[in-house]
Amino acid sequence: MGLDQKKIHILTTGQPSTNPRLVKEANALAEAGFKVKVYYQFWTDWALETDKELLKNVPWEYELVGGTPYKRRLIFLLNKIKFKLLQYLANHTNLYLEHYKYRAYSNIAKRLRKERADHYIAHNLGALPLAAKSAKYHRASYSFDAEDYHRGQYQQACREQEIDIYLENRYIPNAKFVTSASPLINEKYVTLYPQQKFVTINNVFPNSEFRHQISINNDKPLKLVWFSQTIGKKRGLEEFISALNLIRDFSLEINLIGNCDKTNKVFFEDLLIEKKHSILFHKPIFSRELNIKLSDFDIGLATETGRDLNNDIALSNKVFSYIQAGLAILASTTSAQQHLLEKYSSIGSLIDLNKPEEIAEKLKILHNQREKLHKAKSASIEVAKTLNWDVEKHTLLSLFKNP
Repeated sequence: MGLDQKKIHILTTGQPSTNPRLVKEANALAEAGFKVKVYYQFWTDWALETDKELLKNVPWEYELVGGTPYKRRLIFLLNKIKFKLLQYLANHTNLYLEHYKYRAYSNIAKRLRKERADHYIAHNLGALPLAAKSAKYHRASYSFDAEDYHRGQYQQACREQEIDIYLENRYIPNAKFVTSASPLINEKYVTLYPQQKFVTINNVFPNSEFRHQISINNDKPLKLVWFSQTIGKKRGLEEFISALNLIRDFSLEINLIGNCDKTNKVFFEDLLIEKKHSILFHKPIFSRELNIKLSDFDIGLATETGRDLNNDIALSNKVFSYIQAGLAILASTTSAQQHLLEKYSSIGSLIDLNKPEEIAEKLKILHNQREKLHKAKSASIEVAKTLNWDVEKHTLLSLFKNP
């Protein structure tokens, strides 16, 4: 069977705009000749607008299942009510565990029975049972993309963790293969399922999405940047902003990109006592625009707290975006980020979020020694020549081209 005849269905509990990793994978597979379709459900308001722009020119089919608060509202509301009921039952019994993480589970299961594919990809744990059951129904294969170490996303044992462990134990062993988003996530899953095939695929982006040139900042205030879908507490920002209060002899500008409600905005503004510095809030933007915009800044902040095992061993897409945008990196001392900075030590420094004086000192060095800043930015551009999606996607494609 030729590649152009093979159908791949990709399943996610969110929306395309909330999952750049899924979009990159769908693009790569479609461009390689596979017939790709993405099934997704409503997750958040802001992604409805960014999805419109994103989906205009994608080389794959897509379908939003289960309605939204604005279109097919009745189906959406009924699903929401049913989802809460099934979650309650799953929390107190061993019934409906597969439904626990997918609000439109029944809708998408029905659609998948009608449209056969040769392979199903689950792009998060909630989609894994659907991929496995669809593959069994159509006598096809399935795989799982472990962007997180799911059973490690909890600070203490709880019912949701028990359900995660159940889903992983039931469906990971029979997958054709599993891709993971960091080497340390890979190691954890290999220990649990030594007979399964695990491959790391880093959260990098196509080089075409970046400028490939650094901005030279010889005397202006350093421009720091942090981004996520949501700007909120317990993301390492409190500790970092508090450290800025120790710097009184020069100015810094910290840019936060993402959804931020008024309460959190006031919270972070009040944290910054030293008014010599400034915090600028930016609304979330489509990932391609963001990747271009990042080159306007000097330092990318990866302030993961290591709040749980997954957060300690995962690598966020932001750190790779900073590298490809040609920024100097300040990364907190999680195990995954230490592993990355040990391999690419020239791109920046590790910071201990519990040592504000150390953070302040490293910022002073970058402010006073601009050649050091520019060397780190240039090193990121050099690293990005190999650490990018144009290279990384071949690891993904090999899994489909080589049975």
